[in-house]
Amino acid sequence: MTDNTLQQAIKTLKSYQNYRLIERYEQPLYYCLDDGSQKFRGIFLDVETTGLYMATDHIIELGWVVFEYGADGRIFKILDVGSEYQDPGKSIPAEIMALTGINDAMVKGCRINKKELFQRLSEADIVIAHHAGFDRPFIETLWEDSPKTPWACSMTQLPWKQEGIESAKLEYLAYRFGFFYEGHRASTDCLAGVHLLSKTLPQSKEHVLKVLLQNSAKKTFRVWAVNAPIEQKDILKARQYRWSAAGEGKHKAWFIELEADRLLGELKFLQTLYTYPICLPVEELNAKNRFSRKTTSAEHWIEKPSDIKAILSK
Repeated sequence: MTDNTLQQAIKTLKSYQNYRLIERYEQPLYYCLDDGSQKFRGIFLDVETTGLYMATDHIIELGWVVFEYGADGRIFKILDVGSEYQDPGKSIPAEIMALTGINDAMVKGCRINKKELFQRLSEADIVIAHHAGFDRPFIETLWEDSPKTPWACSMTQLPWKQEGIESAKLEYLAYRFGFFYEGHRASTDCLAGVHLLSKTLPQSKEHVLKVLLQNSAKKTFRVWAVNAPIEQKDILKARQYRWSAAGEGKHKAWFIELEADRLLGELKFLQTLYTYPICLPVEELNAKNRFSRKTTSAEHWIEKPSDIKAILSK
């Protein structure tokens, strides 16, 4: 089949509503031509690990894509792509080898160049991961003091459901935006992530990266339902609270992250769950400390509406 015949077949298929065509991802030479506008530097990161738990698991591969973008969310071009293995000091579980294709022989004796990685992060205006709450804590284990670059999460800080997309899994998002790739290798996932950021959201018609930058820059508040009655756990889960086990956060408790305009309503809701007066901790989060388990965030205690007003007035 000639290229012209193939392109005509593709065009014909796209014209029918009964078919959906997706294409294999290929790294483009550029996304937008340089128009002389101010440019910023982003880095998309992904880690593959021996498991899900920081206390017992370790990085086995780290991938990155450095890219250039504008203030309006347009991506101009990819500047650098790379990945490095890390010897975890123990055997890689069989299920992880099956998922990633990474085995013990591939990582034996390998070490991530921490100095170069630190420099890449320090030079970036934004660090992005597709599940930053997982990737950032693992990456921060590489240093005593981590770079202070702002972070964003393309999985949790974009309004996928409001845009009519049911799942925030990267491979599903790729499918919905018309491409596919071989997943579960760090640099490949990063390339797919940057490609996703270059797209336009289906409902709002905004650049994906623009909306992510706006959302990540907002100050939010993490409310901890400390000592919540155990019989209320299903109600908390239904309200999108998540559980933080010992060692995974400041408190062993249910928590939720909210914007400022929802704080008062959340306090009133929580007051209905407890059988006694409450005084609950609230953390202030921003792009520099969000998703981190190292960075210190300001913590306040609330028990009445005036406490919330005092927090917001600072």
